[in-house]
Amino acid sequence: MGSDLTRRTSCRICDNPTLFEYLDLGEQPLANAFLHREDVELPEFTAPLRIQLCERCGLSQLTHTVAPERMYSHYLYCSGVSNGWREHCVRLAQEYTKEHGAGFVLEIAANDGTLLSAFKALGCRVLGIEPAQNILQPTGVPMLPVYWDSAIAQKVAIANGKADLIVATNVLGHVDNVLDFLDGIRQALDRWGIVIIECPHIMPLLYLNAFDTIYHEHLSYWSLRPLQKAATQAGLSVFDCKPQPIHGGTMRYYLCHLKNAYLTDNLVGLWKREDDQGLRTPEPYREFGAAVRNVRPKLVEALKRADLWGFGASAKGNTLLNYAGARLHGIFDDSPTKQGLFTPGTHIPVQALPDDLSTIAALALLSWNWGAELKQKARERGFKG
Repeated sequence: MGSDLTRRTSCRICDNPTLFEYLDLGEQPLANAFLHREDVELPEFTAPLRIQLCERCGLSQLTHTVAPERMYSHYLYCSGVSNGWREHCVRLAQEYTKEHGAGFVLEIAANDGTLLSAFKALGCRVLGIEPAQNILQPTGVPMLPVYWDSAIAQKVAIANGKADLIVATNVLGHVDNVLDFLDGIRQALDRWGIVIIECPHIMPLLYLNAFDTIYHEHLSYWSLRPLQKAATQAGLSVFDCKPQPIHGGTMRYYLCHLKNAYLTDNLVGLWKREDDQGLRTPEPYREFGAAVRNVRPKLVEALKRADLWGFGASAKGNTLLNYAGARLHGIFDDSPTKQGLFTPGTHIPVQALPDDLSTIAALALLSWNWGAELKQKARERGFKG
């Protein structure tokens, strides 16, 4: 196995070597590795896309880990193209500053600076950590182009002081060495500081059959119990949680230093729901794997439609298209960084959303987590399907 790919044989949280594999989506290309026209005929990097459960702590994780340098050195996902995401960021910044006032806000995996711009507009001092230099925008938000770990955390704290708030949205699932990542957060966090981590909860994955949210960037799939275990090992504690509608269903976790720990009713309620659903037992995962395998023939048939176009050149869309072996006319997308490129594996051209969609008979919403926003845009352009 090459240096870009390693096999995960134990749990990254509790080191348990007994893991239950429950879904195999085949050998797939990296979901965000869009291709230039001249690269379409060249061999693509692929890796097994399989997921397994640690029955001791309840963490789900991929069986194989792709080196981050291969996935993130030139990254094409820009969060700020979505109106829904920008609104989510403004609400988060307003809620925090209303309760805690303006302070020093550090964001890990800051992407194009959309969230930190919202905090900066409310008077906060901000700093972003973002290794993908190609997506950094001239927003006036200071950025460090590095990967976050405990060594970087020490340097950040010395140079900038400790943060009142550390935010990590949609990044925890991307991290291989989770314990070092969280230890870095502890080191950079002020004594009475707060951490906000947002990531998908595993229950929508299992019960909405959302297998397309599985791709190589998402190394781990979280619920409360394994997150609390990892946080405790790093000297932190999850003290509250609030579900968010963003990305089709996200859980926002609030953490603090372990010595300040307490539990809210929200947290106790989530803990009970997870136990009631049997999330530390193999059964719901076994049922999910069977459901995905059963739906594949229906997907293959549905995506054969000759007049079908895609809407949203997303990573989740690429997982679905490669699993179903689908070929569409093309995919519309608002992100300039993806327009003119081709999807990994299926080689479908990506183009800007046209002003007139009245002649398009059918659209597949590949970014279904932004479904309402995409439907509105399509209707405004005359789509009647």
